[in-house]
Amino acid sequence: MSWDKRLDRPVVLPDGKTLRTLDDARRHILTLPKSEHETTAWQVAIEALLVAAEKRSVMQLAGENGSVHSGTT
Repeated sequence: MSWDKRLDRPVVLPDGKTLRTLDDARRHILTLPKSEHETTAWQVAIEALLVAAEKRSVMQLAGENGSVHSGTT
């Protein structure tokens, strides 16, 4: 996996911290409480992060689990 890949656009969090790489995003997600990890929104975000880190296309992901989530490109 390639966690050092830069995000297309930095993400500024409410606390002012900026996420610039996939690793920044991964580390932020790991700090969230388990109850947040289990929400649908975060599950989709985690899946998208893994896809990006593994450099798989959305179509490859669809082939693996049989569907493409709306909102992905």
